[in-house]
Amino acid sequence: MTTTFERRLRSLARQSELIVSDLHADGATVLVDVDGTFKNLYITDYDGVWEFAGYTMLSAEDPEDFPQQLLLMLLAHNSTAKRGFWSIASLADNSVVVYMHNMPANLLTAEEFREICGTVVRQAEMLNDAVRRTEEASLPPQVND
Repeated sequence: MTTTFERRLRSLARQSELIVSDLHADGATVLVDVDGTFKNLYITDYDGVWEFAGYTMLSAEDPEDFPQQLLLMLLAHNSTAKRGFWSIASLADNSVVVYMHNMPANLLTAEEFREICGTVVRQAEMLNDAVRRTEEASLPPQVND
């Protein structure tokens, strides 16, 4: 039997021209196009409040292992953000930095749904890009023969 969450999510995704890659009674994965590459967005229904989550590549066995400067930067963002926030989520045996947005499902329009999905994924990808640039900058120079 299809749940209210499943029906509503399918409808909003269709109206928003987003692809649902996985859907079950209380959660879904939606594919969001970021510069020609599809990224996963995870949506969980918590009793009518939908949590939108964009996971980053930053993970650690213990949350205390994350660089303090990074956490301070993310907390500073949270203090000024009107919508959306950074968090640390448990995934398997690791802690992962994730960008989230919570919204009562009854307030979602197709436009709002599309905007939240895009914003959450873009925020996570901006942090991923910054991490990749930092890692590339710390690599030794390549020697050409």
